[in-house]
Amino acid sequence: MRFFAQILIICIASLFAGSCYEDPECINLRNDYVGFTFKKLFDRQADTVGVLGITTSGTDSVFYEFLNVGGSIQVPLNVSATSQSFVFNLLNGTYSMTLDYKSQPQFESVDCGPRFVLTDLNVSQHNFDSISVTNNVAVTSEGGSNFDIYRCPITNNFKISFRQLYADEETNGVALTENLHGVRPDYHPFIYYANQKVSSVVVPLNPTTATTNILVDSKDSGLSSLNVSYQFETASIFDVCGNQNFIKNIEVGGATNYDFVRVQKDSITDPPTTNLTLLKCPKTNLIELQLAGAPTAGVQINKVTAGFTSEVFYEDSLTTKLVLPLDETQAQTDYTIEFEDVTKQISFGYDRTVQTFHEQCVQTLFSTVRVLSSDFTTPPVTKIDSIQFPTVVNFEITND
Repeated sequence: MRFFAQILIICIASLFAGSCYEDPECINLRNDYVGFTFKKLFDRQADTVGVLGITTSGTDSVFYEFLNVGGSIQVPLNVSATSQSFVFNLLNGTYSMTLDYKSQPQFESVDCGPRFVLTDLNVSQHNFDSISVTNNVAVTSEGGSNFDIYRCPITNNFKISFRQLYADEETNGVALTENLHGVRPDYHPFIYYANQKVSSVVVPLNPTTATTNILVDSKDSGLSSLNVSYQFETASIFDVCGNQNFIKNIEVGGATNYDFVRVQKDSITDPPTTNLTLLKCPKTNLIELQLAGAPTAGVQINKVTAGFTSEVFYEDSLTTKLVLPLDETQAQTDYTIEFEDVTKQISFGYDRTVQTFHEQCVQTLFSTVRVLSSDFTTPPVTKIDSIQFPTVVNFEITND
Protein backbone atom coordinates (compact mmCIF):
# COMPACT_ATOMS: atom_id res chain seq x y z
CA MET A 1 0.00 0.00 0.00
CA ARG A 2 2.83 2.37 0.91
CA PHE A 3 4.50 1.64 -2.46
CA PHE A 4 1.36 2.64 -4.41
CA ALA A 5 1.00 5.81 -2.30
CA GLN A 6 4.52 6.87 -3.25
CA ILE A 7 3.82 6.26 -6.93
CA LEU A 8 0.64 8.32 -6.63
CA ILE A 9 2.54 11.25 -5.11
CA ILE A 10 5.14 11.18 -7.91
CA CYS A 11 2.43 11.04 -10.58
CA ILE A 12 0.63 14.00 -9.05
CA ALA A 13 3.93 15.85 -8.80
CA SER A 14 4.58 15.29 -12.50
CA LEU A 15 1.08 16.52 -13.33
CA PHE A 16 1.51 19.80 -11.47
CA ALA A 17 5.19 20.44 -12.28
CA GLY A 18 4.50 22.25 -15.55
CA SER A 19 1.73 24.50 -14.23
CA CYS A 20 1.65 25.09 -10.48
CA TYR A 21 5.08 26.69 -10.36
CA GLU A 22 4.20 29.24 -12.98
CA ASP A 23 2.77 31.20 -10.04
CA PRO A 24 5.62 33.33 -8.61
CA GLU A 25 4.47 32.54 -5.08
CA CYS A 26 4.79 28.83 -5.83
CA ILE A 27 8.20 29.29 -7.40
CA ASN A 28 9.44 30.90 -4.17
CA LEU A 29 8.57 27.66 -2.35
CA ARG A 30 11.01 25.65 -4.45
CA ASN A 31 14.21 24.78 -2.61
CA ASP A 32 15.82 22.93 -5.50
CA TYR A 33 19.03 24.90 -6.02
CA VAL A 34 22.53 24.28 -4.77
CA GLY A 35 24.56 27.30 -3.68
CA PHE A 36 28.32 27.74 -3.99
CA THR A 37 30.58 30.41 -2.50
CA PHE A 38 34.12 30.92 -3.80
CA LYS A 39 36.67 31.68 -1.10
CA LYS A 40 40.42 31.98 -0.56
CA LEU A 41 42.27 29.58 1.72
CA PHE A 42 44.71 32.33 2.66
CA ASP A 43 42.21 34.50 4.57
CA ARG A 44 38.95 32.50 4.33
CA GLN A 45 37.28 35.53 2.73
CA ALA A 46 35.06 35.62 -0.37
CA ASP A 47 36.89 35.47 -3.67
CA THR A 48 36.04 37.09 -7.01
CA VAL A 49 36.26 34.49 -9.76
CA GLY A 50 36.11 34.84 -13.53
CA VAL A 51 33.46 32.34 -14.71
CA LEU A 52 33.34 31.36 -18.37
CA GLY A 53 30.37 29.07 -17.76
CA ILE A 54 28.95 26.35 -15.48
CA THR A 55 27.23 23.29 -16.95
CA THR A 56 25.40 20.43 -15.25
CA SER A 57 24.28 16.94 -16.23
CA GLY A 58 20.77 16.65 -17.64
CA THR A 59 20.61 20.08 -19.31
CA ASP A 60 22.29 22.01 -22.13
CA SER A 61 22.01 25.30 -20.25
CA VAL A 62 25.13 27.29 -19.37
CA PHE A 63 24.97 29.24 -16.12
CA TYR A 64 26.91 32.38 -15.14
CA GLU A 65 28.48 32.69 -18.57
CA PHE A 66 31.33 35.24 -18.90
CA LEU A 67 30.84 36.85 -15.50
CA ASN A 68 33.04 37.92 -12.62
CA VAL A 69 31.41 36.23 -9.66
CA GLY A 70 31.83 37.45 -6.09
CA GLY A 71 29.83 35.93 -3.24
CA SER A 72 27.36 33.08 -3.69
CA ILE A 73 25.88 31.58 -6.84
CA GLN A 74 22.93 29.20 -7.24
CA VAL A 75 22.53 26.41 -9.82
CA PRO A 76 19.35 24.28 -10.22
CA LEU A 77 19.23 20.63 -9.20
CA ASN A 78 17.32 17.82 -10.91
CA VAL A 79 14.53 16.81 -8.49
CA SER A 80 14.06 13.51 -10.35
CA ALA A 81 17.64 12.41 -9.62
CA THR A 82 19.78 11.74 -6.58
CA SER A 83 23.11 12.68 -8.14
CA GLN A 84 24.26 15.46 -10.44
CA SER A 85 27.59 16.38 -12.00
CA PHE A 86 28.90 19.91 -12.61
CA VAL A 87 31.66 21.36 -14.77
CA PHE A 88 33.03 24.77 -13.72
CA ASN A 89 34.79 26.44 -16.63
CA LEU A 90 36.70 29.19 -14.81
CA LEU A 91 39.25 31.71 -15.99
CA ASN A 92 41.98 29.88 -14.05
CA GLY A 93 41.03 26.38 -15.23
CA THR A 94 38.29 23.75 -15.57
CA TYR A 95 36.97 21.90 -12.52
CA SER A 96 34.44 19.12 -12.01
CA MET A 97 32.20 18.02 -9.15
CA THR A 98 29.67 15.27 -8.43
CA LEU A 99 26.92 16.06 -5.94
CA ASP A 100 24.75 13.44 -4.20
CA TYR A 101 21.47 14.21 -2.40
CA LYS A 102 18.08 12.88 -1.35
CA SER A 103 14.95 14.04 -3.16
CA GLN A 104 11.57 13.61 -1.44
CA PRO A 105 8.21 14.94 -2.70
CA GLN A 106 5.79 16.61 -0.28
CA PHE A 107 2.64 18.71 -0.57
CA GLU A 108 3.10 22.39 0.36
CA SER A 109 -0.38 23.80 -0.42
CA VAL A 110 -3.55 23.13 -2.38
CA ASP A 111 -2.78 25.96 -4.81
CA CYS A 112 0.83 25.03 -5.47
CA GLY A 113 0.56 21.29 -5.31
CA PRO A 114 3.63 19.16 -4.47
CA ARG A 115 7.19 20.28 -4.10
CA PHE A 116 10.44 18.40 -3.57
CA VAL A 117 12.64 18.58 -0.50
CA LEU A 118 16.31 18.05 -1.33
CA THR A 119 18.49 17.15 1.64
CA ASP A 120 21.74 15.43 2.59
CA LEU A 121 23.70 17.33 -0.07
CA ASN A 122 27.19 15.90 -0.25
CA VAL A 123 30.12 16.18 -2.66
CA SER A 124 31.34 12.72 -3.61
CA GLN A 125 33.94 13.84 -6.19
CA HIS A 126 35.72 17.09 -7.08
CA ASN A 127 39.08 18.44 -8.22
CA PHE A 128 38.95 21.84 -6.51
CA ASP A 129 41.66 22.64 -3.99
CA SER A 130 39.25 22.28 -1.06
CA ILE A 131 35.49 22.20 -0.39
CA SER A 132 33.56 22.43 2.89
CA VAL A 133 29.84 21.85 3.53
CA THR A 134 28.04 24.78 5.16
CA ASN A 135 24.42 23.64 4.66
CA ASN A 136 23.19 20.25 3.41
CA VAL A 137 19.65 21.37 2.53
CA ALA A 138 18.99 22.81 -0.95
CA VAL A 139 18.36 26.57 -1.25
CA THR A 140 16.22 28.76 -3.49
CA SER A 141 17.22 30.60 -6.64
CA GLU A 142 17.07 33.85 -4.64
CA GLY A 143 20.15 33.09 -2.54
CA GLY A 144 21.85 30.86 -0.03
CA SER A 145 24.92 28.64 -0.06
CA ASN A 146 25.67 24.99 0.61
CA PHE A 147 29.37 24.69 -0.15
CA ASP A 148 32.43 26.90 0.25
CA ILE A 149 34.87 26.28 -2.61
CA TYR A 150 38.39 27.23 -1.56
CA ARG A 151 41.42 27.82 -3.73
CA CYS A 152 45.09 27.71 -2.86
CA PRO A 153 47.01 31.00 -2.81
CA ILE A 154 47.82 32.46 -6.22
CA THR A 155 51.51 33.21 -5.87
CA ASN A 156 52.31 35.20 -9.02
CA ASN A 157 49.69 37.98 -9.25
CA PHE A 158 51.54 41.30 -9.58
CA LYS A 159 49.58 44.48 -8.85
CA ILE A 160 50.36 47.83 -10.50
CA SER A 161 48.69 51.06 -9.38
CA PHE A 162 48.58 54.38 -11.25
CA ARG A 163 48.85 57.53 -9.12
CA GLN A 164 48.75 61.26 -9.77
CA LEU A 165 50.84 63.48 -7.50
CA TYR A 166 49.89 67.03 -6.59
CA ALA A 167 52.00 70.01 -5.66
CA ASP A 168 51.74 69.17 -1.96
CA GLU A 169 53.23 66.85 0.65
CA GLU A 170 50.92 63.88 0.06
CA THR A 171 53.50 61.29 -1.01
CA ASN A 172 51.03 58.85 -2.58
CA GLY A 173 48.86 61.35 -4.46
CA VAL A 174 45.48 60.22 -5.73
CA ALA A 175 44.31 57.39 -7.95
CA LEU A 176 44.96 58.06 -11.64
CA THR A 177 42.48 56.49 -14.05
CA GLU A 178 44.29 55.28 -17.16
CA ASN A 179 42.47 54.66 -20.44
CA LEU A 180 44.22 51.47 -21.49
CA HIS A 181 44.67 49.75 -24.83
CA GLY A 182 45.80 46.81 -22.71
CA VAL A 183 48.46 45.23 -20.52
CA ARG A 184 50.48 42.23 -21.73
CA PRO A 185 53.13 40.06 -20.07
CA ASP A 186 55.75 38.74 -22.48
CA TYR A 187 55.34 35.00 -21.81
CA HIS A 188 51.84 34.55 -23.24
CA PRO A 189 49.69 36.39 -25.82
CA PHE A 190 46.69 37.24 -23.63
CA ILE A 191 45.98 40.99 -23.33
CA TYR A 192 44.61 42.11 -19.99
CA TYR A 193 42.32 45.14 -19.45
CA ALA A 194 41.81 45.74 -23.17
CA ASN A 195 40.00 49.06 -23.74
CA GLN A 196 39.30 49.56 -20.04
CA LYS A 197 39.59 52.59 -17.75
CA VAL A 198 41.23 51.53 -14.50
CA SER A 199 43.43 52.91 -11.72
CA SER A 200 45.18 49.59 -11.04
CA VAL A 201 45.85 46.28 -12.79
CA VAL A 202 46.77 42.76 -11.68
CA VAL A 203 48.94 40.76 -14.08
CA PRO A 204 50.49 37.30 -13.51
CA LEU A 205 54.27 37.08 -13.48
CA ASN A 206 55.95 34.20 -15.28
CA PRO A 207 56.02 31.36 -12.71
CA THR A 208 58.73 29.42 -14.56
CA THR A 209 61.40 32.13 -14.90
CA ALA A 210 62.78 34.88 -12.66
CA THR A 211 61.90 37.73 -15.04
CA THR A 212 58.81 39.07 -16.78
CA ASN A 213 58.48 42.01 -19.15
CA ILE A 214 55.12 43.80 -18.90
CA LEU A 215 53.91 46.24 -21.54
CA VAL A 216 51.44 48.85 -20.31
CA ASP A 217 49.78 50.51 -23.30
CA SER A 218 47.79 53.60 -22.31
CA LYS A 219 45.83 55.81 -24.67
CA ASP A 220 46.77 58.79 -22.47
CA SER A 221 50.29 57.94 -21.29
CA GLY A 222 51.66 55.93 -24.22
CA LEU A 223 53.64 52.68 -24.04
CA SER A 224 55.64 51.69 -20.97
CA SER A 225 57.89 48.63 -20.73
CA LEU A 226 58.47 47.21 -17.24
CA ASN A 227 61.25 44.69 -16.64
CA VAL A 228 60.29 42.82 -13.47
CA SER A 229 62.87 40.53 -11.83
CA TYR A 230 62.34 38.43 -8.70
CA GLN A 231 63.33 35.33 -6.73
CA PHE A 232 61.38 32.24 -5.69
CA GLU A 233 61.02 30.74 -2.23
CA THR A 234 59.38 27.31 -1.88
CA ALA A 235 57.07 26.81 1.09
CA SER A 236 54.02 24.78 2.12
CA ILE A 237 51.41 26.93 3.88
CA PHE A 238 48.45 24.56 3.48
CA ASP A 239 48.74 20.78 3.31
CA VAL A 240 46.21 20.54 0.50
CA CYS A 241 48.27 22.97 -1.60
CA GLY A 242 51.61 21.23 -1.11
CA ASN A 243 54.83 23.08 -1.90
CA GLN A 244 54.35 26.39 -3.73
CA ASN A 245 56.80 28.90 -5.17
CA PHE A 246 56.36 32.29 -3.55
CA ILE A 247 57.82 35.39 -5.24
CA LYS A 248 60.01 37.79 -3.27
CA ASN A 249 62.73 40.43 -3.76
CA ILE A 250 60.94 42.10 -6.67
CA GLU A 251 62.90 44.73 -8.61
CA VAL A 252 61.63 46.82 -11.53
CA GLY A 253 63.45 48.57 -14.36
CA GLY A 254 62.69 49.52 -17.94
CA ALA A 255 61.43 52.54 -19.83
CA THR A 256 58.16 54.20 -18.84
CA ASN A 257 56.18 57.30 -19.71
CA TYR A 258 55.65 57.97 -16.02
CA ASP A 259 57.77 60.41 -14.05
CA PHE A 260 58.97 57.73 -11.67
CA VAL A 261 58.17 54.25 -10.39
CA ARG A 262 58.06 53.07 -6.81
CA VAL A 263 58.24 49.46 -5.56
CA GLN A 264 55.66 49.43 -2.78
CA LYS A 265 55.91 45.76 -1.81
CA ASP A 266 58.63 43.41 -3.04
CA SER A 267 56.73 40.14 -2.49
CA ILE A 268 53.46 38.67 -3.76
CA THR A 269 50.40 38.41 -1.52
CA ASP A 270 46.94 36.93 -2.02
CA PRO A 271 44.71 38.88 -2.34
CA PRO A 272 47.13 41.15 -4.22
CA THR A 273 48.39 44.34 -2.63
CA THR A 274 50.10 47.05 -4.67
CA ASN A 275 53.59 45.92 -5.65
CA LEU A 276 54.44 48.76 -8.01
CA THR A 277 53.20 52.33 -8.30
CA LEU A 278 53.57 54.33 -11.51
CA LEU A 279 53.46 58.01 -10.60
CA LYS A 280 53.01 61.22 -12.53
CA CYS A 281 54.25 64.58 -11.28
CA PRO A 282 51.73 67.43 -11.05
CA LYS A 283 51.16 69.37 -14.27
CA THR A 284 51.78 72.88 -13.01
CA ASN A 285 51.89 74.62 -16.41
CA LEU A 286 48.30 74.18 -17.56
CA ILE A 287 46.21 77.33 -18.02
CA GLU A 288 42.43 76.98 -18.22
CA LEU A 289 40.39 79.31 -20.44
CA GLN A 290 36.61 79.24 -20.05
CA LEU A 291 34.65 79.92 -23.26
CA ALA A 292 31.96 82.33 -22.08
CA GLY A 293 28.46 81.78 -23.47
CA ALA A 294 29.33 78.35 -24.87
CA PRO A 295 26.33 76.03 -25.38
CA THR A 296 26.22 72.80 -23.39
CA ALA A 297 27.50 70.85 -26.41
CA GLY A 298 30.46 73.20 -26.66
CA VAL A 299 31.96 75.59 -29.20
CA GLN A 300 33.44 74.27 -32.44
CA ILE A 301 37.25 74.60 -32.42
CA ASN A 302 39.17 73.80 -35.58
CA LYS A 303 42.50 73.82 -33.75
CA VAL A 304 44.66 75.65 -31.21
CA THR A 305 48.43 76.16 -31.57
CA ALA A 306 51.06 77.63 -29.26
CA GLY A 307 54.17 79.56 -30.27
CA PHE A 308 56.66 77.32 -28.43
CA THR A 309 55.57 73.89 -29.77
CA SER A 310 54.46 72.25 -32.99
CA GLU A 311 51.77 70.27 -31.15
CA VAL A 312 48.15 70.92 -32.21
CA PHE A 313 45.47 71.10 -29.51
CA TYR A 314 41.68 70.60 -29.71
CA GLU A 315 41.75 69.74 -33.40
CA ASP A 316 38.17 69.55 -34.75
CA SER A 317 36.63 69.56 -31.26
CA LEU A 318 33.53 70.74 -29.44
CA THR A 319 34.45 72.14 -26.04
CA THR A 320 33.40 74.64 -23.37
CA LYS A 321 36.93 75.29 -22.14
CA LEU A 322 40.55 75.16 -23.27
CA VAL A 323 43.28 73.69 -21.06
CA LEU A 324 46.64 74.57 -22.64
CA PRO A 325 50.32 74.33 -21.66
CA LEU A 326 52.37 77.40 -20.85
CA ASP A 327 56.00 77.74 -22.00
CA GLU A 328 58.12 76.88 -18.96
CA THR A 329 61.28 78.32 -20.57
CA GLN A 330 59.91 81.79 -21.36
CA ALA A 331 57.94 84.48 -19.50
CA GLN A 332 55.33 84.63 -22.27
CA THR A 333 53.15 82.19 -24.22
CA ASP A 334 51.28 83.05 -27.44
CA TYR A 335 48.23 81.10 -28.63
CA THR A 336 46.31 81.05 -31.91
CA ILE A 337 42.72 79.84 -31.52
CA GLU A 338 41.00 78.91 -34.76
CA PHE A 339 37.23 78.92 -34.27
CA GLU A 340 34.79 77.71 -36.93
CA ASP A 341 34.45 81.15 -38.53
CA VAL A 342 37.28 83.31 -37.13
CA THR A 343 40.84 83.05 -35.84
CA LYS A 344 41.93 84.90 -32.68
CA GLN A 345 45.29 85.36 -31.00
CA ILE A 346 45.99 85.84 -27.31
CA SER A 347 49.23 86.17 -25.32
CA PHE A 348 49.87 85.65 -21.61
CA GLY A 349 52.73 86.80 -19.40
CA TYR A 350 53.60 85.44 -15.94
CA ASP A 351 56.19 85.09 -13.18
CA ARG A 352 57.98 81.75 -12.75
CA THR A 353 59.58 79.99 -9.79
CA VAL A 354 60.99 76.47 -9.48
CA GLN A 355 60.13 74.12 -6.60
CA THR A 356 60.72 70.42 -5.98
CA PHE A 357 57.89 68.20 -4.78
CA HIS A 358 58.10 64.58 -3.63
CA GLU A 359 61.93 64.74 -3.97
CA GLN A 360 61.73 64.00 -7.70
CA CYS A 361 59.20 66.40 -9.18
CA VAL A 362 61.02 69.58 -10.17
CA GLN A 363 58.15 71.88 -11.11
CA THR A 364 57.83 75.36 -12.58
CA LEU A 365 55.17 77.36 -10.74
CA PHE A 366 53.34 80.20 -12.51
CA SER A 367 51.94 83.26 -10.75
CA THR A 368 50.70 86.75 -11.62
CA VAL A 369 49.39 85.41 -14.94
CA ARG A 370 48.07 88.25 -17.08
CA VAL A 371 46.89 89.00 -20.62
CA LEU A 372 49.57 90.78 -22.64
CA SER A 373 47.60 91.08 -25.87
CA SER A 374 44.30 89.83 -27.29
CA ASP A 375 42.28 89.86 -30.53
CA PHE A 376 39.03 89.33 -28.63
CA THR A 377 36.61 92.28 -28.76
CA THR A 378 35.52 91.72 -25.17
CA PRO A 379 38.56 91.84 -22.90
CA PRO A 380 39.30 88.49 -21.24
CA VAL A 381 38.19 88.38 -17.61
CA THR A 382 40.73 87.28 -15.00
CA LYS A 383 39.36 84.68 -12.57
CA ILE A 384 42.49 83.28 -10.85
CA ASP A 385 45.94 84.60 -11.75
CA SER A 386 47.98 81.61 -10.58
CA ILE A 387 48.22 78.17 -12.16
CA GLN A 388 46.88 75.31 -10.03
CA PHE A 389 46.60 71.56 -10.40
CA PRO A 390 44.03 70.17 -10.90
CA THR A 391 43.26 73.12 -13.13
CA VAL A 392 40.87 75.94 -12.25
CA VAL A 393 39.43 78.64 -14.51
CA ASN A 394 42.13 81.29 -14.94
CA PHE A 395 40.47 83.46 -17.61
CA GLU A 396 37.09 83.78 -19.26
CA ILE A 397 37.15 84.62 -22.96
CA THR A 398 34.24 85.60 -25.22
CA ASN A 399 34.26 84.98 -28.96
CA ASP A 400 32.14 87.95 -30.12
